[in-house]
Amino acid sequence: MTGGHYVATLEERVLDLMFDGDGWTVKLLAQALDVSQLRIRIRLRALVAASEVHVVRTDGRGSVRTFKYGPPPSAVVAPRAQKNRAIVKPRQWRWPELDPLLDQVIRAMARRSG
Repeated sequence: MTGGHYVATLEERVLDLMFDGDGWTVKLLAQALDVSQLRIRIRLRALVAASEVHVVRTDGRGSVRTFKYGPPPSAVVAPRAQKNRAIVKPRQWRWPELDPLLDQVIRAMARRSG
């Protein structure tokens, strides 16, 4: 690249901020990078899918998630069942709870076609 300047992508800028190892929310990232929360959400979905970042905590009904840099930690193995104790199962996510924005988009599309 002769005489030009390199401009980092939004994903690279997000990863640079998250490299500190602290937990980041969509709101904090949007404020730090001066972009909309929607643009941050879209980039975070791509980064989670690529195992670049992972969700460490969800507050409220899935509305506020905290993300950290790096792939998700290995799955925790449930302890062996003891007498008179049930086996601990991992939480099963339901569709709207997993991705409320995608649920809204699909419902809007269904309303338009119906």
